[in-house]
Amino acid sequence: ELHPSPAAPLPLRSPPSSWWQPSPWRASAMASGAVTAITWLMTPVGLMGFMHWLVAFKPDLAPEKLREKFEKTRQAWSKVAGMDIPSMYFYGFFGTCKISGLLAIHGIMGPSLELLANACWLVLLGGAGYTHV
Repeated sequence: ELHPSPAAPLPLRSPPSSWWQPSPWRASAMASGAVTAITWLMTPVGLMGFMHWLVAFKPDLAPEKLREKFEKTRQAWSKVAGMDIPSMYFYGFFGTCKISGLLAIHGIMGPSLELLANACWLVLLGGAGYTHV
């Protein structure tokens, strides 16, 4: 059995961090967990892009209540734009933004497009706030 000599230096350790002062590793893990949670919480928003495409390209297959809800949004943005935005273009654009944003936040499109998609989603979510208030 080996015993360290009394003259051997003790290993340097940082003092334990308390709950209010997380270690860098713990802070990184918490941030990573938050990003993962937000990614999965935003996934349904992206999946709705497929419903926008359905309304854009095959409106007869979409449920009536969904078409009515989407139409209110299109009318609100048409009013903001000062012109009637054609349904196919409006819903096709929204669907494309949501689906590409979904792919980007899951890391499929690379880090630079993920950053761009996050910015686009902030605009979409801001617009959603505008149309729902």
